[in-house]
Amino acid sequence: MSEETVSVYIYKIPYRRCIKADGFSYPIAVCETCKRAIEPSRKESSKTGAHGVWHYVHEHPLAFIVLEESNSGKRRARAGLSLPRPLREMVVDAWEHRGLSAEEVEEAVARWLTEKWKGERDVGGETS
Repeated sequence: MSEETVSVYIYKIPYRRCIKADGFSYPIAVCETCKRAIEPSRKESSKTGAHGVWHYVHEHPLAFIVLEESNSGKRRARAGLSLPRPLREMVVDAWEHRGLSAEEVEEAVARWLTEKWKGERDVGGETS
């Protein structure tokens, strides 16, 4: 009987939800190996829900896109440099220029990942 070593990556990403106090931040996790957006495995928040930590546990390294909005309304998108440039540009355009909501940007990222790698094999060997 052989033993198999399974490694996982664990991330704790803080977020803010209160624009009036100290701004807003919204993380989006992307797995380039699975070619999809990854949902947090657990979300912890303060009693008011204004801030907290999202926990991600995944078998591959993740890259993050963080959408930020200051309390003055200025928006900024930060994306990991390992992510494809067209995806980073799409996120900046959707968040900073077109003013989409964080959830709409997250959906656009998921669609982009699905369309970009359509027909390629995923980790499980199935075609998408």
